Order: sequence, then structure tokens, then C-alpha cells
Amino acid sequence: MKAVWLAAGFCAVASVSSAQELVLGAGYTDFNQNGANDSAILSLEYHATPFYENGNFTLGWGGVVSAQAGGDIFVGGGLVSKYAFSSDWSAEASVMPGAYFEDSALTDLGHTLEFRSLIGLAYHLPSGDKISLAVLHKSNAGLGNINPGANTVLLRWHRSF
Repeated sequence: MKAVWLAAGFCAVASVSSAQELVLGAGYTDFNQNGANDSAILSLEYHATPFYENGNFTLGWGGVVSAQAGGDIFVGGGLVSKYAFSSDWSAEASVMPGAYFEDSALTDLGHTLEFRSLIGLAYHLPSGDKISLAVLHKSNAGLGNINPGANTVLLRWHRSF
């Protein structure tokens, strides 16, 4: 009987817990630097299974790798939070510090250490996948001699597993 209760408890927890997911994004970045070539961007994120859940809110770890069409690369990791408004809609916010490697002096954001902050709105598809629209900002928070920052808009596809 104890085994039945344990199995039932495990199934209940597994059905409530959010899964890990991969997020593929494509969009456009506006560099806040005179003369910089704004460009297309591709992004790949990994969101781990949340370590904290409370009602419709979850918090977990994530990582990102993004590449600009001009050759700039960002690799970071940090916190990802999500809030489910309904079974169809959710919001996401994340902060991921990381390393930024510019391809040209015109896209120099002022420091290798940059902070990426993101907010997004997702629609949940019947398949279990999601599509989202997100805006993000990269900045060195004043660590460098310059801090022009960069703003990006991404259309993203989420696949849970």
C-alpha cells in the first residue's frame, strides 16, 4: 500500500512540475552606438526544471548562447522566472550575466561582462510547445568606460522535454 501512495505522490508532483525546455529565437538588435550596424540575431536558451514553484510562479536556472549576424557572440547564465496567467498564456523574465565578444569596435558594449535582462509573453500551443515575443537589453551596468547597451526583439519557439 505504501508503494501505491508513493507512486501516486510522484505522479502528482510530476504533473504539476514544469519541465526543462529549449528555446530557439530569431530577431533583430539595435546597438545604441553611433555607426554600429544593427543586425539580425539567433539565440538558443536552455531552461532547467524550476527549483521553486508557488502557484502559477516558477523560478529556475537557464543559459543562453546568441550570435549576431555581424559576428558578435554572447554566452550567459542566470535566473529565469515564469508566471502562468492561464493555460494558454504566460510571462517570462530573466537576468543572465555573461561574456560578450564583439566582432567590431562599433558593436563594443564596453566590457566583456554584460548583463542580459529579458521580458516576454508566451502563447501555449495545443502541442505543448510555446511561441513567445520577447524584448531584451544587454548592458555592462557601468563597469566599462562606455555603456551603450543593445536592445533586441526576439520571436521564440519553446520546446519542453
